[in-house]
Amino acid sequence: NEEIQSSNEELQSTNEELQTAKEEMQSANEELVTVNEELKERNEELSRANSDLLNLLANVQVALVIVDTRLNIQRLTPMAERVLNLIPSDVGRPIRHIQPNIECPDLEQQIHEVIDKIQPYEREVQDRQGRWFSLQIRPYKSVDNRIDGAVLTLYDVDLVKREAEVRSARDYLDAIIQTMREGLVGAGHEVIASALVADDIAQVANAILDAIRAGANVVLTSGGTGLSPNDVTPEATRRVIDREVPGIAEALRARALAKTPHGMLSRGVAGAAGAALVVNLPGSPRAVRESLEILLPVLPHAVELLAGETGERGHARGRAGS
Repeated sequence: NEEIQSSNEELQSTNEELQTAKEEMQSANEELVTVNEELKERNEELSRANSDLLNLLANVQVALVIVDTRLNIQRLTPMAERVLNLIPSDVGRPIRHIQPNIECPDLEQQIHEVIDKIQPYEREVQDRQGRWFSLQIRPYKSVDNRIDGAVLTLYDVDLVKREAEVRSARDYLDAIIQTMREGLVGAGHEVIASALVADDIAQVANAILDAIRAGANVVLTSGGTGLSPNDVTPEATRRVIDREVPGIAEALRARALAKTPHGMLSRGVAGAAGAALVVNLPGSPRAVRESLEILLPVLPHAVELLAGETGERGHARGRAGS
C-alpha cells in the first residue's frame, strides 16, 4: 500500500508538472500569437509604405535616381528614364555603364565626392537637345544615419533659364539704346525713334527705312556686324544705302582695334540713304559709347552735306533713329 501511495504521489506530482508545463506552453503560445499579430501589422505597414513609395516614385514629376556606395542604381523614377536615358532593367547596374542624356562627363566622380565628403553638389546641365536642368546630388542616409549611397535629382529649369536669358538680353539691348540716346541727346541731337529688331536682313532693312520715313536724318544700328551667320546688319544696310561712306566705318574700326584685336573682325558699314546717314555701331554699351566719341564730332557736318548745304556751319542738329 505504501508503494502504491508513493506511486500515486509521484504520478500526482508529474501531473502537476505537466499541468504547469501546459500552462507555460499556453502562455508562450499566446505570446507567439501576439507577436505574430504585431509582425503582421508591421508587415502591412511596410507593405503600405512600400506601395506609397512606389506610387510616389511613379508619379513624381522629378528625375530621381538612388545609387548605393558602389554606384549601382537602386531606384529610379519614370522621369529619370526619360531624362537620363534609363530603363527599369537598369536597376542593379553600375551608373558608369549608363550613357545619360545629359552633358556631365564627371558625373561618376561627383557622386563619389558627395558620398566621401558627405557634402551636397549642385550644378546646371543641359541634355543633348539643349534643355536645361538643375542637377543635385545628395548623400543617401539610412535610418541609422549611415551613408549608404547618393540621391540624384534633376529639376527642369529650362523655362526659367530661357526667361532669364531673354530678360538679360533685353536689359542688355535696353542699355545699348540708352547709351545711344544719352550720347545723341547730350550732343544736342533729337532721338525720334528706336526699335529692337531680329537678326534678319529684311527686318533690319525695313527698320532702317521706317526710321528714315519717320524723319530721321541719322540712323544708328548696333550689333550684327561680326562674322556669325546671324550677323547680317551690313548686308541689310547695303540694301538701303545709295552710297557708302567708308571713312566713318574705317574710323570706327580703328577705334575698336585700339581697344582689342577683335576690332578687325567688324564688318560694319556706313553710308547715305538719300539725305540720311546710316551707321553700323558695335553691339555693346561700352563699344557704342566709344564709337560715338568718334562719330559725334563729324555728325553735324555730315548732316549738312547730305541735306545739300555747304557744310561750312558745322552745327546742324541731327534727328536720329536707332
